[in-house]
Amino acid sequence: MANPTDSVELRGQAPRLTADVLDAISARRRIGRWELVLEILNGYVDERMQEAVAITRVARGNEVEGGK
Repeated sequence: MANPTDSVELRGQAPRLTADVLDAISARRRIGRWELVLEILNGYVDERMQEAVAITRVARGNEVEGGK
């Protein structure tokens, strides 16, 4: 697993509306656009990790029930 203190460059094009909304939200919250983007991405990653844990638990339970 990656070290959470490591960082890599992440860039790309985004639809104008998406960037405009991010800019409006970040201005309202008085944070940078990138800080907001990282908050959103980190939340997404946390949710996917929780899903993976839940799936793994169910799969392991089914292995025991199935006699494997």
